[in-house]
Amino acid sequence: MEETTESTSGYSHELVENSGTCTVNIESDQCMANVEEDETALADVSSYDWLSIVDMLGLQKHLAELVSGDVVGKELPLLEMWECFYTTYSRSVGFGIRIHTTSSNQSRGVWRREWVCARQRFKREKFLSPADRKRRPRDCTRCGCTACLHVLKSMSGTSWKVQRFDTNHNHVLAAQEHLQFLRSNRKVTSSQASQIRTYKYAGLRTCDIVNLMVQQAAAAMHRAETVETDSEGLLGYLASKIDSTDPTLYAKYAIDEEDRLCHIFWPDSGCQRDYMCFSDVLAFDTTYRSNAFNKPLVMFVGVNNHFRTCVFGFALLLNEKIESYKWVLENFLDCMHRRQPAVVVTDGDASMKAAIILCFPDSTHRLCGWHLSTNATSNIKSPDFTKAFQKLLYSHYNIPQWYERWDALLDKFELHDSAWAATTYEQRLHWAETFLKTHFFGGMSTTQRCESINSYIKRFLNCKIPLRNFIRHVDIAQRNIRESERHDDFINYYTEPAYPTDATLIGYLRQYGVACTRQVFHMVKLEVDLESRYNIVGHEAEGMSNIFKLRKFNHQGSEYTVTHSMVDNHLECSCRQFESDGIPCRHIFAVMKNLDLQHIPPTLIKRRFTVRAKEGVMDFVVPPSYQDVPQVVKMSRFGTLNSLATHMNSLAAKLDSSYNIAKDKMRELILQFQLALEEQQDPASSDIPNECSSTPRRLVRDPVIVRTKGCRDSDFSEPGVQRQVGNKCGRCSVRGHYRTTCRAPMEQDSQATTKDMKLHPTQMRHPQLQATINHSQAAYKEWQSTGNGNYTGTTTSPETEVSNSARM
Repeated sequence: MEETTESTSGYSHELVENSGTCTVNIESDQCMANVEEDETALADVSSYDWLSIVDMLGLQKHLAELVSGDVVGKELPLLEMWECFYTTYSRSVGFGIRIHTTSSNQSRGVWRREWVCARQRFKREKFLSPADRKRRPRDCTRCGCTACLHVLKSMSGTSWKVQRFDTNHNHVLAAQEHLQFLRSNRKVTSSQASQIRTYKYAGLRTCDIVNLMVQQAAAAMHRAETVETDSEGLLGYLASKIDSTDPTLYAKYAIDEEDRLCHIFWPDSGCQRDYMCFSDVLAFDTTYRSNAFNKPLVMFVGVNNHFRTCVFGFALLLNEKIESYKWVLENFLDCMHRRQPAVVVTDGDASMKAAIILCFPDSTHRLCGWHLSTNATSNIKSPDFTKAFQKLLYSHYNIPQWYERWDALLDKFELHDSAWAATTYEQRLHWAETFLKTHFFGGMSTTQRCESINSYIKRFLNCKIPLRNFIRHVDIAQRNIRESERHDDFINYYTEPAYPTDATLIGYLRQYGVACTRQVFHMVKLEVDLESRYNIVGHEAEGMSNIFKLRKFNHQGSEYTVTHSMVDNHLECSCRQFESDGIPCRHIFAVMKNLDLQHIPPTLIKRRFTVRAKEGVMDFVVPPSYQDVPQVVKMSRFGTLNSLATHMNSLAAKLDSSYNIAKDKMRELILQFQLALEEQQDPASSDIPNECSSTPRRLVRDPVIVRTKGCRDSDFSEPGVQRQVGNKCGRCSVRGHYRTTCRAPMEQDSQATTKDMKLHPTQMRHPQLQATINHSQAAYKEWQSTGNGNYTGTTTSPETEVSNSARM
């Protein structure tokens, strides 16, 4: 009796016992449970010799050039070899695979298997818009692709023959940088599972294990450092990146008269490319306690086309004075081809504001709304005032309405003589939404994105980390941020939004789903869903424009005015949401439905939020001439050897005989390679010079520790003075010992005890107890003055008497 199993849920959701393959996501805690449940189910299909498979099939073409006739009719002895072949083929071409059908019976076992493209078939409509849906539907990954590999087992059971091999795809294939996000490529091999289990037993967290394995896979080789100062280690790391992987990295630093490092600014090629695309909004803030020298870290951030935070550069400054901020902003402009941002968002620091006026005179400066609300709470201690002030901060009033409400606020809380209110009013053009709604901010009204990046970066940094390690940890954090962006790109290129079948304006949603990124699509969908709540209450024509008045249903509140141009179909709303955030508002969609517009006007789709926002922009990619430099070749070799050695170790450790053989062979190879290196030194193994240019320079000394706004007194010490550590004695206030081991005279202890007694909290509650304490103190002082004989004024010490009296 035959049994056929069909899998349509994806390769990574189930354990395929017949093929001996388990696909799991190593970024989740469930991975650890899967690994520990069934170790025998994990197999490394890549362990089969790929060259032997190619020889058996007689392939003479590159994998991407194979056609159906090159594979159909070919045979291999094992089913796992065909799995290895199709997995390698899919990775080379750029698509994911999954098992579609498996047929088996009692006599022959598994006798047929079919692998298909992961985008085969379509998503059923019942999953798109059910009536009781509470969560957002998943993106559609199926598009009806027909690519597949179908193999049959021979009657003798000695080989597997290809019956069908289809290479036609009806979708875009994945780029090289997106292959890692395909489900069929997200596997844990048996050797990796062994490593994971070892790390887990050692107490490492899942995120730490993933980061460690990523470092191993990336072949993170570190050269031997012979630098004399920590600053030289930082500069040497940047120089090695310029020479090996990122020749367009911009690194500039400044030193003082003692050759100590003052400032350093380093945006890499990715930061420069992002700023060329999204330079309309810039926010920067300073974070503290990120390195051993207490230098403030400045991060420049913006908003990318996925509505995520992107980083434009990092800087370490000497202090937070105007000169420091001016230096970094001038170098920022020099690196970014003198392109000033359209809008700058800061927390209102006076030095930042002065530097922005000097360096970005054409930019609009916006103050953080959260900091203003906090200042309002601390200066005017009234929750009602804070609530009313926030309405003036974020609401879309017209200018006369705003002034009227501000005067009413001052009258209500009697703030006409308040210095804080006067200062805040003078800065109204930099914080009130009424005066800023014509500028594009990308949804950024606070420095929350800066604080979010600060919080994330702090996971990799601390106040004791040296500069040479600091720069590496910043690179790791930045790599993770860009990995999230690459995943967003993958989602946009290789999936489609789940369009609701019952939506009235589904045509608008489809246009935005094709043109814009997924996050922007969901924001637009929210506005489309809310447009039905508004009614058009007035309409008039004025020249080549139509003016519509809208009001929310069953609300007699504010009216919104939408102006429609009959020349280019452009629409503008009085709420200015599109101008400020780049997302058309619900009022515009209501008017578009009334006008029966079938297509969205091109002016309502911002290019910066489209899938192809980075196309046509200067690309800072490493040129091909840098791909074969010795350092890159060494890193690639290291990664390959590390992967092979890990797999060999996991196999050799299972048996005593294989363990001894592997140990002896590895020792022989180590000696052989050491002799070869001694005979012929590899020029590529020499250290990279610790300098960012080929010109000779002086040794850069370590910076001094300076006091910043985020510096605590316990963390600060003058240059050359060793920081005092240890507990302080309660008797003499000297560090290094306790009261019980203090050798100071008893008089100090007596004075300290008397002082403690005078402040004892029980004296106000127990008058008789206070009289007893005073009598004991007098007797104790009389005995101290004589210095003869034993103390007979009381049978216990004053401290004991206090404690005994308190118990009474």
